[in-house]
Amino acid sequence: MYDLQHLMHITPLLALGILGTCTLFFVYLAVQVSKRRHLTLAMLSAAAFFHVLFGFILSFTSPQESTLPTILFLFQRLIGTATPILFLLFLRDIVTPHTRTSQLVKRLIYAVMTILGLIVIASIIHLPLFWHNIQNNPSLNSPGILWIARDAVGLLVIAFAVYVLIKESTNRKQLLFSILILAGVIIAIASIAIDYRQNLAAIIPADRSRLPLSPVGITLFLLLSASAVIKDFISQSRELNLTKDRLAFLAYHDDLTGLMNRQALTDRLQQAIAQAQRSQSDTTLGLLMMDLDHFKRINDGIGHDVGDQILTAFANRVKNRVRSSDFFFRIGGDEFAIVLTQLKQPTDAAVVSEKILSSMEDPFLVNDQKLYLGCTIGISIYPKDAQNADQLMIRADSALSEGKRDRNIYRYYTMQMQKDAARKMQLLVKLRAALHNDEFHLVYQPQIAADGSIIGAEALLRWNNPEIGSISPAEFIPMAEETGAIMQIGSWVIEQACAASHFWESIGLPSFPVAVNLSARQLRDERLVSHISGCLRYYGLRPDRLHIEITESSVLDNPEAAIAVLHRLNNLGVHIAIDDFGTGFSSLSYLKELPVDCVKIDRSFFLELPHDNRSSSLLLGIISMIEGLGLSIIAEGVESEGQISFLQTNAPIVVQGYFYSRPLPQDEFIKFVKELSQKSSSQLP
Repeated sequence: MYDLQHLMHITPLLALGILGTCTLFFVYLAVQVSKRRHLTLAMLSAAAFFHVLFGFILSFTSPQESTLPTILFLFQRLIGTATPILFLLFLRDIVTPHTRTSQLVKRLIYAVMTILGLIVIASIIHLPLFWHNIQNNPSLNSPGILWIARDAVGLLVIAFAVYVLIKESTNRKQLLFSILILAGVIIAIASIAIDYRQNLAAIIPADRSRLPLSPVGITLFLLLSASAVIKDFISQSRELNLTKDRLAFLAYHDDLTGLMNRQALTDRLQQAIAQAQRSQSDTTLGLLMMDLDHFKRINDGIGHDVGDQILTAFANRVKNRVRSSDFFFRIGGDEFAIVLTQLKQPTDAAVVSEKILSSMEDPFLVNDQKLYLGCTIGISIYPKDAQNADQLMIRADSALSEGKRDRNIYRYYTMQMQKDAARKMQLLVKLRAALHNDEFHLVYQPQIAADGSIIGAEALLRWNNPEIGSISPAEFIPMAEETGAIMQIGSWVIEQACAASHFWESIGLPSFPVAVNLSARQLRDERLVSHISGCLRYYGLRPDRLHIEITESSVLDNPEAAIAVLHRLNNLGVHIAIDDFGTGFSSLSYLKELPVDCVKIDRSFFLELPHDNRSSSLLLGIISMIEGLGLSIIAEGVESEGQISFLQTNAPIVVQGYFYSRPLPQDEFIKFVKELSQKSSSQLP
């Protein structure tokens, strides 16, 4: 008995310590984290603290000695009534917002809180009646009508709490949190039930030593809630740390391949250069900038998922071919870089490059498809080519651009590349203003039939800058493509060619079509067909008076879009010719798919004529095949009497080349056509 009595006195003290600690803990969280749930738990802890404190004092006092026990008992009951209200506030704060049931749940919570609040108000307003019910109903062995009402509401609170907690536990992260709180609810309810049945009868019991045990359940609930909140707090902190670590990783790494990114490249390169400068030795560093050849075609044509798999596979291949002391980066798209440290000599960079290029001989196996790609590499060396990271990257990129002309090759940076880069920058600046300043003009090269008559002309673009002079199309056309200026320039060429054709007809020249070249970028322009149609209509030209010339590479850049545009042009009545035929790897297959009317055979097939038998046989075979498809043929770049004689004897086709005429300005071209027409007329019988 002594041990039990001793336990009855120790338990409240322990509960007071725990509840005081919980109160301070939740107040701290409410201030630091600023969440309402923590403030509610702090209030709940404080209510339970005073509940235990009053009960502890009651266990040492007697109602006959003073009115203090009665007052303490009343406040203890009022605090007990407020506890469900605070608990409902806590439930409201943990309900997931913006869900279908959240608004209904919160309305029900507010309804129950209102009922509980009315009970408390009624208890205070009708305090004499309330106290009379407590002291004059011993036969009922119940705490009075207001307490019965509170019990009924309490049962609803219990059921509703269980529903809310189960509803919230659908979130796995909240599952343990909900289970712990639910366990605390059950323990608290069980303790309060015992309290009502045994200790809180109609009168203050004579044996008050067990009164403080009634809030033990509340204490356990708060302990479990505290542990759940701590776990939730730790979990959120861990997730926050993981998120920070992830963001820190992504700041310097590529998400797809796991390689370091461009920012990391700059930092590592600067560190390597600084270390080399501090060592005061002949340290050589190498920077390799790499680009996958024709990757865009695969990425756009087959799909980005396939492209991502290729990038990952390429990264894994290269990892196996660099030293652990070197650094490998993905700097964007299909661009990669390697920093080679501790090179013995600059030529060591070539050894690494050759290993990478040899690895590209094996196909990439993606979705049971074998895909072959090349890789172009640009190399710059520290300290020979540059003294800082930015310049070293610029120089390597210049070497990469130079290598792209041939592809699947590596190139070292040279001083000539620097000069070329400076000129390119100069031309880019001038190019932007060239069209506005009327620096472009067209020249026309005639296309001559086997009988010597003119059957067409190709319009060719020329650029003459007042400061720089004449710039080759081979130099400025790629820049116009790269910057997008080709769109405006190309539209201007079409308009000028149509205007020239209209003018030729108006002055009585023979009727023949004029051909213009379209770039890959123009073929992707949705406005191209309507623009051409508008030009033909404006100048009153039949559609067959305009021929469009395209290269195989321009179609391969985006086959589906290009073929769709070409079919629309063909339906309009515009004739289409394949230019530079024979220089691509898929010429024959595309002749079947494209709506082509004419094929222009590249000049490379005529260089060895008529002396090389193999070239002669190959050319005649190609001509026979094209004629078999019902297409017309134009021989480009014919310059010698021997070439003309061979063609007239073996394959009388249309010829375009310097043998008949170079590309001429419009005035000279008109004169040439008139003279040719007069010559043809004089030869008639």
